Amino acid sequence: MTFENEMDQFFTRNCYSEKERSRVKACLAYRRAAETNDAIQAQETATRILEGSLEDSPGASSPR
Repeated sequence: MTFENEMDQFFTRNCYSEKERSRVKACLAYRRAAETNDAIQAQETATRILEGSLEDSPGASSPR
């Protein structure tokens, strides 16, 4: 399964709206996970962004 397919399933499973998905995908930490095809890190990052425990601005750094 590709990273994109896995993340699409994750977003669907968790009922994330297109607006929420766009917000997550704009975050630098998410993009870094996507670049390395790290779906687990991307899912953790998405959850943290939408729970408000991770800054979601494009300039935000990865929690690693």
